[in-house]
Amino acid sequence: MSTSWQPVARAFVLPVLALALPVVLTGCVSRQTADRADAQVLGGLTRAEFNTAIRVARHAAKREGAEIRTASAGVVTGRRRSLLGVHGHACPPGRLLDVRLVGTFPHASPAPGSGSNAVVGGEDLIADPATGTVCAHSYLAGRIITDLSMVRLYSG
Repeated sequence: MSTSWQPVARAFVLPVLALALPVVLTGCVSRQTADRADAQVLGGLTRAEFNTAIRVARHAAKREGAEIRTASAGVVTGRRRSLLGVHGHACPPGRLLDVRLVGTFPHASPAPGSGSNAVVGGEDLIADPATGTVCAHSYLAGRIITDLSMVRLYSG
């Protein structure tokens, strides 16, 4: 009797194990490994930072009444904050999100010294990657060159 079920068991159990093993192994992948894989695909951002960048971009576009053509994000160090206008919150030291919006900003005024005919065509925001709090921003006028190290959040 033991010989009659063994071929059936092998025919059934082996394919089930073959299908289940990758699922079991995938569950064993550490969060750190997943973040490293995301960072390679997401231009250096973790999945959480990517989601925060999208949230920051959407909030800024809504606040500005802007029509966004492209939105992109990258990572900068806290040292860059001195180059941008202060937004009311201190930028924490270390890793920060740089979110760049390009489009039409009907309510924004060009930066002083950019010329009276300058049209605002973008906004650069620096935000805390953990909270999404914008700590610095500047409007961009003239030709806006896309930073190829940034990951695209939106293109419309």
